[in-house]
Amino acid sequence: MNSVELIEKKSSLVAEAKTITTKARTEIRMLSDDEKTKLDGIENEIKQINEELRALDVQLPEEIENKLENTKKMSKEVRFSLVKAIRNAAANRQQDELTQAVIDAGQETMRSAQVTYTGQIQLPSEYRTVTKAVEGADVVATDVFDVAQAISNHSVFSELGCRIIDGLTGDVQFPVISEANATWEAETATTSATTPTFTSVKLSPKRISCVVPISKMLLSQDSAGVERAIRTEIVKAVMGKLEGTVFGTGAGSATQPAGIFNGTISNTIAAFSDITALEATLDGKDGLEEKKYVMAPNVKAALRTMIKGTNGTGMVMENGEVDGTKAAVTGFVANDKLAYGDWSNLVIGMWDGLDLTVDNYTLAADGCIRLVINFYCDAQLVRNNAIAVATI
Repeated sequence: MNSVELIEKKSSLVAEAKTITTKARTEIRMLSDDEKTKLDGIENEIKQINEELRALDVQLPEEIENKLENTKKMSKEVRFSLVKAIRNAAANRQQDELTQAVIDAGQETMRSAQVTYTGQIQLPSEYRTVTKAVEGADVVATDVFDVAQAISNHSVFSELGCRIIDGLTGDVQFPVISEANATWEAETATTSATTPTFTSVKLSPKRISCVVPISKMLLSQDSAGVERAIRTEIVKAVMGKLEGTVFGTGAGSATQPAGIFNGTISNTIAAFSDITALEATLDGKDGLEEKKYVMAPNVKAALRTMIKGTNGTGMVMENGEVDGTKAAVTGFVANDKLAYGDWSNLVIGMWDGLDLTVDNYTLAADGCIRLVINFYCDAQLVRNNAIAVATI
């Protein structure tokens, strides 16, 4: 080949390498063995062409050199694959160095948060890039495991305006201050001393443990869709358990937060006047801001057929609002229950890190493995008089 043909050949090889690496990144996966072999062959061909060009004393065009450099960087940057990590754990195979780099980062995260882990796979529960010095390669952990972000953006907690705090370490005392006293004084008079009362509510890491069964046939697939599906199921399992507990009737303990409907509920909704009476219990409270409703689906159905007022001017619930007040509806609220209040007083605390145990024995007869997911969080009301609950 002459110099022009060599340059064209090298440019073609660079483009081919870029296609391979771009495909892997788009599908959020690591390079397959065949792709790695192909890239190695392309690299050897390019080295040979470089030697021939040097022998001909030909300078490669800068544009091709830049493309080659960028492709080399891309080929060394790979996406962490949870599917591959689970497969390795299920088969008792050692994780490759790049996958292990992500697991090491997850373990460090959980140690820093002062929570325990026992499974084969630990993952950071926040977006991050993990770098591992394996022939200059970088492994990039995607943000699908940012559980805190998922709860902040997609849960009923975010819809209501609850305070969500992530990245906690150990037990945390959340401060609560009473309303400070204010007085009218003469222009030059000494201001009367005020003594606000400080209290606190303790948030402590409580373990949510969820089980997600996955078929071995599904796990054998390498598509980006399977990767996303498994990650999504993990987030949904954690978020569903947290919402179900907070909007439930269970008593609080050292291992789980209390449900807001725990205990005796004295308010009963049978007519529109009961709704206005419920709101009146909080509307005169100092320090409460925007209030919203949350309710079970059967409560929504009842309020949509309940006449508002004695003049029949409409239904209590219309267009997602209870008499003009925003209302969230979720199946995680205990049946027949609704709550009204300033939800910024409900604090959701989260400690970073996901702990995954791969159990390939319990469901072996069904052709499945079990993922046991552990995540640490807590939920506490910082002001007990901020939420009013009722039964319909």
